[in-house]
Amino acid sequence: MSERLAQIRRRQRLVIWFALIFIAAVLVLLSPIRNQLLRYAVLHSETVNEDIAKSLIQRDHHPDILISQLWRTRKIPQRLAALDYLKTAPKSLVQSETPLISEAALDPDANARERALGLLQSSRSPRLLDFARAQLSDADPQIRLLGLNYLRATENKQMIPVLLQTLNDPDPTVAATADSVLRLWTGNDFGLRVRDILNDPALDPSATIEPDKLAAIRTAANKWNSWWHTNQSNNTAAPPISISLPSRAEDPLAGDFTLKNLAGQSVRLSDFKNKIVLLNFWTTWCTACQEEIPNLIALQKNHPNDLVIVAISLDGVGAEDDDDIEFKNATNDSPPNATIARIHATIARIVQSRGINYPILLDPHGVIGARFNGFELPTNVLLDSNRVVRRRFIGARSLATLEAMLRDASFPAQQTAALTTR
Repeated sequence: MSERLAQIRRRQRLVIWFALIFIAAVLVLLSPIRNQLLRYAVLHSETVNEDIAKSLIQRDHHPDILISQLWRTRKIPQRLAALDYLKTAPKSLVQSETPLISEAALDPDANARERALGLLQSSRSPRLLDFARAQLSDADPQIRLLGLNYLRATENKQMIPVLLQTLNDPDPTVAATADSVLRLWTGNDFGLRVRDILNDPALDPSATIEPDKLAAIRTAANKWNSWWHTNQSNNTAAPPISISLPSRAEDPLAGDFTLKNLAGQSVRLSDFKNKIVLLNFWTTWCTACQEEIPNLIALQKNHPNDLVIVAISLDGVGAEDDDDIEFKNATNDSPPNATIARIHATIARIVQSRGINYPILLDPHGVIGARFNGFELPTNVLLDSNRVVRRRFIGARSLATLEAMLRDASFPAQQTAALTTR
């Protein structure tokens, strides 16, 4: 009996050992399987949580490969997550991703450009000068200002002829900023100040630049040119830009989606086939969104056949959050009690009172807003007729700037890239 009991106990111990070995094997294998599943989800989802993406990259044995894969998804959230990770990544990893960063520095997404230029600056890349300079021929004055600010950081006085040309920029703020860089580099002061010239991009479409501002810029430009004529050295020309054009074949691509309009009808992005589409993410409580409406109305009026502006309302996003103060102020009610009907009524009143002439779609849960990182308002995404993202930018723009962006989107992407780096 004792021998049988001993055999049973030995078998029990063997079973326990096998069970422990099995559990240990599962635990060892579970983490890689979980990581692979998470990796697949991050790469193939329409959007991504940046904290999850960062954690996944940190645990990956080949973070450079995963970063490249995120960038090649052609999805805005994944691409921005990859660039955001590089901001705190080891220097060696940043250097290995120089081709990707260089591509991002001329990306259609203004946020991607800003992150890429920041990475070039923090890594002390000699390529910062060329990429900062390349921004100066962009259609968007905010991008030109971005280029000037990074050009300022290079303190390369060979760029003085470039800055003298930028004094003729059609945007007064850009011209005045070029003056400030020249003043910093040379110590000369001809009295022009950005604060006196500051131009509001959300001006009424009929507004023009004040004559006194134009006069102040021209006076300063004449003084700078006279100074340069007297003080220039024998080597007066700025060196040529030496950067490779990025491939536009993997620019962000907008997948089809469906949202309801105010009448409850389903509208698909693909309904606007063969037209340029400007996606405008807005809310009724966003002041800057309200300010850009006249420019959008004018733009749509000017291009009734080749352009469709699609305003996607994010009213209702985060309405379950008691701390959503802006939403409370807009509805005079706590978010949990704000009905969809009330949101619709508020939007309908704005459409009627402002004379909006473009379709309004509703995204109360922010599903499409998340695809385009559209929650910093207003966010605008310009798609060409092939649904390739040609612009993504935050904040209002003047009608003249919107027209220039539209002209760019009418050209093949590779041709636009060439114009950017001329």
